[in-house]
Amino acid sequence: MIFNSSFHVLDTTNSNSISYVIGSVIVSLIFTIFIFIFSNLISILKDESYPPFKWLLLVFPFVTIGLIFLIPDYYEMIIEHKALTILLLGLIFSNFIMLYFYTYSIKAIHLDSELTMIKSKQEYLEEKVQLVNQHYTHSFNYLHRFLHECNDLNYFVETKDMDNIAALAKKMGEEAGKEFNMIYSNSLALNTVLQQKNDKIQELNVSIMTTILCDLKDMELSDQIELYEILLNHALDNCKQFDVNDRQIRIVLKEINSNIAIQMISPNQDKEDMVENILKDMIKKYSMRYNRKVEEDKEMILLLL
Repeated sequence: MIFNSSFHVLDTTNSNSISYVIGSVIVSLIFTIFIFIFSNLISILKDESYPPFKWLLLVFPFVTIGLIFLIPDYYEMIIEHKALTILLLGLIFSNFIMLYFYTYSIKAIHLDSELTMIKSKQEYLEEKVQLVNQHYTHSFNYLHRFLHECNDLNYFVETKDMDNIAALAKKMGEEAGKEFNMIYSNSLALNTVLQQKNDKIQELNVSIMTTILCDLKDMELSDQIELYEILLNHALDNCKQFDVNDRQIRIVLKEINSNIAIQMISPNQDKEDMVENILKDMIKKYSMRYNRKVEEDKEMILLLL
């Protein structure tokens, strides 16, 4: 209509003329394209991941459409109110721009979230591969030692050296028991943490003893892993003492009077208790009771869930 008001290509004064019909078809076509584009932008807002107040964005566009329908004569407005016409066109275009940038920003946020998820999966896979590699290396070293001990045992049998046979058999039994406790603790979360800390356990020559008589079914798996990791890190730090000869860590999980008790016994390092402070959020989350007791060279941490 702006173009026609300047060049008078179509005669739109006579509603019975072909020019009027052509002009009406052109206007209808343009308005149809407008509605098509607008409705496609609105359809994007059906995504459930968008904020719940997303419908507020539609107030501005619908007010604009209302203004378009309420204008009685477009030609009169264009001829006599050109500034108002430009403002109306700007209003229409601003609606598209607003919806476009909103949907674009949401898509960008989604892409960023997906990228973060991909990175997390990649880190998880790398950690899993590292864990499997540690497990393989540990198993290989143990089997290598076991083969050498079997050869020594055969030699002692051939030479009928009963003292060395008894000593080596006892040593092999202790090593097998230690390895079994490292591999199987009847707890998926604890198994995971033990495998992660395997290198440090071997470095400090620590014996791990586990007694798992129930499970932490009311605690999320990630929290279970975090709990065992905090407890085991503390116990391994205690085992770093040079004057500790018996480097043993015992972890017990059992049910006591409808409560689940988590107990960890390790060498005492005579230092300030930091575990309760580290676990304060988890203690609050699961309404746990915490207790620490020190007896001579042993430290006992007890959690009741």
